[in-house]
Amino acid sequence: MKKLYILFFALVIGSYTYAQNSNYAKAKSNKENFERVVKAPVDIIVHKAGKGTIIDEGFEGASFPPANWTQVINNTSETWKMYDFDPYEGLQFASCAYDANIVQQDEYLVTPSMDFSLTTAPTLNFWFNGNKYWSVNPYDNCDLFIYASTDGGTSWSSALWSEEVDTTWGLFEWAEVTVDLSTYTGQSSVVIAFNYYGLDGAQFNVDAVLIEGTVGIEEVKIPVTFKLFPNPAKDYFNIKMNSQIEYIKIYNLIGKVILEKKVENNEIKLNTSDFEPGLYFLKIKTENGIVTRKVTVKK
Repeated sequence: MKKLYILFFALVIGSYTYAQNSNYAKAKSNKENFERVVKAPVDIIVHKAGKGTIIDEGFEGASFPPANWTQVINNTSETWKMYDFDPYEGLQFASCAYDANIVQQDEYLVTPSMDFSLTTAPTLNFWFNGNKYWSVNPYDNCDLFIYASTDGGTSWSSALWSEEVDTTWGLFEWAEVTVDLSTYTGQSSVVIAFNYYGLDGAQFNVDAVLIEGTVGIEEVKIPVTFKLFPNPAKDYFNIKMNSQIEYIKIYNLIGKVILEKKVENNEIKLNTSDFEPGLYFLKIKTENGIVTRKVTVKK
């Protein structure tokens, strides 16, 4: 009988030790996996153009016009300004309202000079909205034009685009526009103008201006420390980086923006208590480039 008791206790202790070792191994594995996810370094790829310049402007700065942009102001009461109600992305955009005093407006918002001598197939992409009632039908009292210049704005091309090119856009609904700039390939000094022209018209808004093309480039990888925890998240998750975060956008699986936030810091804690359980995608714009990541929310 005594031998049976000894054998029984040996089995119990052995089972406990095995379970303890097994749990320890799992915990260690989970910890290692967690640290791999949380502390994983990432590379931000920055394309340094030779002589070509690529513009990516969302009008998120504190001053207007942005650095190296210029304006031609013919109406001092109403011209291009910074506005913050219902932007396409971020927190601000460029806007030109109509002059309620019924005075002619011919207002230019002009990009920095760009060197396309090493650029092929350059394009302009931007988002706009406005009031079709006053700009297309039944009234054509104002227009939004895109012009180009190769002599610093002394003379301008014929219109490369206007809001009447495609009138499927809705009343104050953001619409995407792409303009082919390949005519200016090889030019060493190109500027693009957003021109509001009208009398007793209505407001036009512009956001997310991107000018890009195939250029002579050098690809530079900038190592960035990126931490996201906890992941999966329940009520919140943290992001920490060694690069300043400008803003964050969170999308659900169907591409809808669930949250966007201006940060201007290298870390942030985001509340997910109101999020539905599931997988979300992060787009994090930093001072050095853009990082994309995934986060899972569980309840």
